[in-house]
Amino acid sequence: MTINSKKNFTANHNSNLKPDITIQQEITKLINNDRLPCKAAFKIAEKLGISAEQVGNTADILNYRLIGCQLGLFGYKTKKNKATPEGSTDDNLPKGLKKAITNRLVNKKLKCKDCWDIASRFKISRITAGRLCNSMNIKITECQLGAF
Repeated sequence: MTINSKKNFTANHNSNLKPDITIQQEITKLINNDRLPCKAAFKIAEKLGISAEQVGNTADILNYRLIGCQLGLFGYKTKKNKATPEGSTDDNLPKGLKKAITNRLVNKKLKCKDCWDIASRFKISRITAGRLCNSMNIKITECQLGAF
């Protein structure tokens, strides 16, 4: 039995959907081996003045894999992204960071956008915020690109 290593992302959408040609052209400029980095998807959204989810959906329709989640949740070759933030201990985390995270939880989950906002507010990297949530056993939901 042969296993197809390429996932069919189009299955998540109505089969009659056609990609927006402008978004498709921008994605095509930035893909590499049918992969579109999260950061690149957000650059496209900003450039075109559209939502990141529209870019993510178009990538799905074109069957491109999203990689390099800025919160460290998916799209990396190693499991390193699942680790606790390097050098992070309760002593050196910005004061109030953990409380800010727990205050935004809904059913023990944190929205991707909320995690981004918290990272910005506390002037930490998004990946550090994502790793901290992971170390706190907090599930991040509602990917802005629609990946999860």
